[in-house]
Amino acid sequence: FVPDGSFTDDATFFWNFGSHAYTHSPSDQEQHDIVFDTTGSFPVSLTVSQYGCTSDVYIDTVDVYSNPTTTFVAQGIKGCVPLTSSFEAISNAGSSTVYTWNFGDGTSATGNNLDHIYESSGFMSVTVLATDSNGCTASYTEQNAVQVLEQPVAGFRTSPEVVFIGGDELELTSLSENALYCYYVIGNDTILGCTNT
Repeated sequence: FVPDGSFTDDATFFWNFGSHAYTHSPSDQEQHDIVFDTTGSFPVSLTVSQYGCTSDVYIDTVDVYSNPTTTFVAQGIKGCVPLTSSFEAISNAGSSTVYTWNFGDGTSATGNNLDHIYESSGFMSVTVLATDSNGCTASYTEQNAVQVLEQPVAGFRTSPEVVFIGGDELELTSLSENALYCYYVIGNDTILGCTNT
C-alpha cells in the first residue's frame, strides 16, 4: 500500500487495516506484506497529519479471496512409446478457471480435459496449475504419474549360418531389446520360447 496525495517528508501516517490483518508498523508511509487471516471485503483507512493538521480519513476496500484447490485423474498412464495419456482436472473453482499443465516431458498445455502423447520414455511427473477468475492459484503435482516404456526391438542371430537337413543343429540367440518375453515362429506354426539376453 502506497499513499497518494499532497504531503511533504514531515508528514506522519496512520494506517488501519482492521482486526483481520497484521501490519508491522501502522505509522510507516508505505505498507508491505500485509496479511489478512480470512476472506471477505475489508475497509482500509489512511490518515495523514502534517504541521498540526490532519487530513480526512481516506477509505478503500480490499477484497480477499480463498485459493482454489485442485487435483487430477489420469488414464493411460503406463505403456510404450508413443503413449497417449488422458488427464482431467478436478477443482472447487468455477467454470472460468484456467488449467495449465506440465506433462513432465518438457511440454505444457492449457485445458480441463486433455490428451497428451508422450514421444520419449521415462517416468513423468505431472503438474496442473489452476487459476480462478480472481487470479488465485493452486497447483498439484503427482510424482512419476506416467511410466513410458521403450518399444521392444526384435532381433536374433543363428549359429551356424548354414545348416543341412538332417545335419547340424541350429542355435538361435535373441538380440531383442527392451523385451520381457520373446518367441520364435519357424515356418507357419512352430513357436519356440526364447531367452532375452
